[in-house]
Amino acid sequence: MLTVQELRNKRISRQLEMADVEASVRQALETVKMEIANTKELMENVSASEANLDNKIEKKQAELERNQKRLQTLKKVRCVAPWWKIL
Repeated sequence: MLTVQELRNKRISRQLEMADVEASVRQALETVKMEIANTKELMENVSASEANLDNKIEKKQAELERNQKRLQTLKKVRCVAPWWKIL
């Protein structure tokens, strides 16, 4: 039975095939390229979502301002006497 140290030494001392090393490097490179592409896509999605949210915020702020102006107008023109006393 081999010990851990013997296994390690055996692995270290064996000759690496250049083709195996190149294949591993190519595979790692392709994996990194895919991760970069996915990250770029996610960043584009975030940018689009951010722009969409900014538009929604602007619309809601404009709606709020309109409603506040309407409220102020209604407060100015409201009748002093309660409506049931007018009848």
